Amino acid sequence: MGLIGAGDAPRAARARRTSGGRQGAKPWLALAALLLLLLPGCGDGSGSQAHRPTEAAAVILPVWALLDGDTPVAGARVQVYAGEGHRLERLHPLRGDLKLTADSGLALLEFDHLPPTFLVLVRGGRAGERSLRGSLSVRVRDYDGMVVQVTPVTSLVERWGREDPSLDRTAEVHAALGIPDWADEFDLQATDQWFDGDAFLAYTGGDLAGALPQMLADIKRGESEIFPGDSDQGLEAPPDESKWWQVDVAGLIQGGFKDLATSLISSGVQTGGRYLLGRMFDYWGLKSLSDLVNGKPDTQVIIEMLTALDKKVSTLQATVESTKLAVAESQYSLLVHDVEKEWLVPIDAITLELKAVAAADEREPDETRIAYARQVVSHIKEKLADRFAALQMHRALDTQVPGANDILKAASQVYGARRFFTAESSANINAIYEYFAAYQFRLAILLANYGSSQTGFGKERLQADIDAIQTNINTQKSERLKPAVAADKFVDTRNMRIWSRKPVWVQGQGFKPIEVCRDAPRGKLVCDLNDPNWHDRTRPLATEDEFRKLIDGWKGDNPLQWLRLAVGLITTAPADLRKDWVGHMWLGPEPVDRIRCGFIYCYQRITRVNLSERDSGPHVFTTDLYDFDPHNYYAHAMTVQPVEPGTYWWPFGGL
Repeated sequence: MGLIGAGDAPRAARARRTSGGRQGAKPWLALAALLLLLLPGCGDGSGSQAHRPTEAAAVILPVWALLDGDTPVAGARVQVYAGEGHRLERLHPLRGDLKLTADSGLALLEFDHLPPTFLVLVRGGRAGERSLRGSLSVRVRDYDGMVVQVTPVTSLVERWGREDPSLDRTAEVHAALGIPDWADEFDLQATDQWFDGDAFLAYTGGDLAGALPQMLADIKRGESEIFPGDSDQGLEAPPDESKWWQVDVAGLIQGGFKDLATSLISSGVQTGGRYLLGRMFDYWGLKSLSDLVNGKPDTQVIIEMLTALDKKVSTLQATVESTKLAVAESQYSLLVHDVEKEWLVPIDAITLELKAVAAADEREPDETRIAYARQVVSHIKEKLADRFAALQMHRALDTQVPGANDILKAASQVYGARRFFTAESSANINAIYEYFAAYQFRLAILLANYGSSQTGFGKERLQADIDAIQTNINTQKSERLKPAVAADKFVDTRNMRIWSRKPVWVQGQGFKPIEVCRDAPRGKLVCDLNDPNWHDRTRPLATEDEFRKLIDGWKGDNPLQWLRLAVGLITTAPADLRKDWVGHMWLGPEPVDRIRCGFIYCYQRITRVNLSERDSGPHVFTTDLYDFDPHNYYAHAMTVQPVEPGTYWWPFGGL
């Protein structure tokens, strides 16, 4: 069978791996891992340590010391301890106790065995040009063989946990640092939006021994310790359209799969590194460095590519998480939770493992590097390939089981159940689709690398499997995404009406009926309607009943302000107009009436609504025009029309 599935393997747990962060669903934080898989390892770690056969090691522990994703801690001593509290027992790596992190911040430690719970300390080292004094730490629980990250965030959690090891203080530390509760170590490595290592380094001066205890004391007192990234980092150059990783997710998927396919049939390292995407193990990890005839692959483009992907997915995850929080026990929340646990967590973790293979010190013994790479290959096989990961994710996103729900349909239902459905609602649903599409692309990269690492792998069969994943992504879009609401419209889901979101400020002349009038006795007029299109011009305008239903239940200053907040209503009245006139709307079906004559005078009546008034229903007012001059009177033309269920979102219980 192909990579899509060939048997069963133990399920991946979504439990927290360390006290420093959740192993939850991550956005592409780990993708950067993938990029760097081609990075030459560098640093001044353990080259002088005595050699011992790798075959003796039952466990290879990758430890990554970082202040944030682009601020590694190099040249630091790594120590591992079993036990809790004051009863700690030093665990000695097979190749000697003097194990230092490489320039990438990574160290690979070999042990005969490891207990499920242990403490990792990273002492000293340097970050950039600054030396560090003191240590970083993390308490690892239920170790699952994946990369252990050691950061200032994990250190604060670990230090607080010393008081009561049974309590996980991650949530409190994240809250104090301004980190979203859903973000974990993968997210914090992908972006410094919430915790910037450079800002932390400037604040502490490299004095970890003094700064971390003081920060923890402040956090315990309820104070905040915020180290956000540079606010100017979003001022980036325009995207290069020739680089798919710099454009939107739709272009990313199309271009990324194209490069992935090319990499499976390429015979060597090609210019720019982008064609190594599916054959990383061929050029890094499973061979001795001396066996690489073409030399070390150029990874600059790969790094740029995956770094960009990480940030895109981290942004998309915010929408996924906010949608879950909106309806905590919805089918959407439960379905996403299951997919996170079963598939997103291992995809994140294994992608980070690939990064560790690439980032290892060049002086790391070949036996250690190759053994670890084989361990990563086995994780791809056991956690993803053998468990039909691609097929199972597709079914979770676009099920064909009658009466069953899936993530994309359920996400649509969450937004359709709200009072108003807007262009932002459509965009959020699309962002959720793109988030899972990006994860499936990452899965394709992992499966391609697994397949191409196998002796005698069939390129055609492997390519067919990868093509199937791209087909799944395209099918999910065509079968599950409804048309988007236009930016200038919004839907009142309670009454199934689609309204103008940016009504135009117009004079009444366009709504005036064309009449042929003749004089009558006593100065009056007799007028005949000569305008067959009159009601066609006025019919789109909202009626009093439609306005009443639209603003039913409004809160705040007035209905106009409520709509501005609820749907982003944009008024187009002149800036110098009286504030209480801005809410004027033409009222259908006849905003400008036919000419009528009273006892003395003839006149024409115009009817408008003022949403700036605080009336419980729409405030309707009329003006009689004795000069028949509606062209001198203005209001917004707010149009409305019925919309069929299922047009823009999936309703509950059907199509």
